[in-house]
Amino acid sequence: MTSIALMAVAFGLAFVTLRADEIGRLRLGAVDVAFALFIFVKVCVELANASDLNHSFYSATLLIPVASYVAFLLARQSSPSLRHAVQLLRWISIPAAGVALLAALQVARAPLAAQFISNFVSAEGYERRLELGWAIRGTSTIGHHTALGGYFVCMTTIVCLDLLISNKLQKRLPVTPLVLLPVVLVGQLTSLTFATIALSAIITLVTLVLLGLRPGIVVTLGVVTFAAWRLFGAELESRLDSQTIGAANQQYSWLPETISYRMGIWTRETIPAIAERPLTGWGIDVYAGVSKGWPVFPTQLSWGSPESEYLRTLISGGLLALCAQLALFITAAAVIVALWRGLSGAIATPVAVMFGGLLLISLLHSHFNNPGVPYPFWLIVGACAGLAAATNQEKLRTELKNGLLSPPSGQK
Repeated sequence: MTSIALMAVAFGLAFVTLRADEIGRLRLGAVDVAFALFIFVKVCVELANASDLNHSFYSATLLIPVASYVAFLLARQSSPSLRHAVQLLRWISIPAAGVALLAALQVARAPLAAQFISNFVSAEGYERRLELGWAIRGTSTIGHHTALGGYFVCMTTIVCLDLLISNKLQKRLPVTPLVLLPVVLVGQLTSLTFATIALSAIITLVTLVLLGLRPGIVVTLGVVTFAAWRLFGAELESRLDSQTIGAANQQYSWLPETISYRMGIWTRETIPAIAERPLTGWGIDVYAGVSKGWPVFPTQLSWGSPESEYLRTLISGGLLALCAQLALFITAAAVIVALWRGLSGAIATPVAVMFGGLLLISLLHSHFNNPGVPYPFWLIVGACAGLAAATNQEKLRTELKNGLLSPPSGQK
């Protein structure tokens, strides 16, 4: 909830700077329909499962999809031009500095960070690691290291979008995103999640190429990377060794450990449970079913996660929920393509890399069902939708061509 609160504050700051006549007209499109379908299917499937399996309706069923749609809608309405999109993205990215700082202090085992997280953030995995004396992975205000990695993928994309759009509009790079980029990358390193670290690195590299590999930025990022390695290098090396060494005691010992243990979970637990109820699954809170005393639950489950976005959707909501989710992703892809064709391929490139990368690594993580990714992801898609659907596309193209900031609507 802390991350939602930070984003709500940033939204408010961005929104109050808009005049009423600058807010985009509300037009329902494919994404709106897909969200409505997705929410409707989730509610219906959860009601059916609760009735069929005699457990209570999960009260948080609507939290992530409804909050994600609100983020999408507000971002779309707040982005009627490039200038307004930059304004929104910058306000949203600023709180990421605090999230990164807290994560760095957390990995450094600063008592103040541990106390803050214990008091204000739900982070059971972090507390469990402290109890067992395991290596600390950053969770910060997000609550989980994998979710934190996904959050910083989105924040990296937002900062890179800010740099690209500002460079087109003003022919110079503003200080705020230049400072934020190395900060969010350091925050990403604290997650010790290599899939998200690699994705953030790729997004950054693509952006640097589009900006022309400016020496100052490259040197700064190099210095920050070296400093971060000095701070977190031992944890990263230890994590890398554990993830690349095969697990000889498992059936899939020929695979890296990070894949082999997931294969074991999928074949022993997740897939057999899905096969029993393929159409509607078992319920959104299925992994807490044992502790909540569900009368009927999949007895195969012992690990606390399916370790895959798509398998999580299947085991909780079945094929009905998965089809609705995929339809939603298709409409998001259509928004990115529309931005690419109608405005600028360069601006759309980091978003496309983020989207494709998140879909890929979600084979191994549940990124769209945690607090880290959904809200900033749909905010980015909303900003792209606002630009792609702007009524005056010629005005946007003129801004790009001339590199000039246009005056707000109604002013000369």
